Amino acid sequence: MDDCLQTSVPGIFACGNVLHVHDLVDHVSNESFKAGKAAADFVKGVVHTGRVIPVKDGKGVRGAVPQTIKLEKGAEHATIDVMFRPDRVYQNQYIVVKADDKPVLAQKKMVLTPGEMCSLSVNDKILAACEDASAITVSIEAEKPAL
Repeated sequence: MDDCLQTSVPGIFACGNVLHVHDLVDHVSNESFKAGKAAADFVKGVVHTGRVIPVKDGKGVRGAVPQTIKLEKGAEHATIDVMFRPDRVYQNQYIVVKADDKPVLAQKKMVLTPGEMCSLSVNDKILAACEDASAITVSIEAEKPAL
């Protein structure tokens, strides 16, 4: 599943509980708008270009979506929401995004629980820092890393 919610089969898009079980219909609605726009772009021949970078589950993270992000070097990137479920309950921890092994984002959360979908917005500046990475990893960590 890429950042446009396209599956590995070109022209097939997915959203909602097909991707992961949501706890709020708002998440499903947001994904459906995104998948619908991407499907319409596909039919119109609009091609989303860029180097494909895998998004990996790190410590404490299960089922990060999207699983890949397309980044074009030097281009402006739209904010991407990464969603996942933690593997257990965490308190006062950081959601950390790494480009290869370099931390590029850390966001403190008071409580993370498997019963609630976690969402993290990754903006243009953070995505630009990931352009040369071979992989992006999302993890849950006790200490805030130096950015």
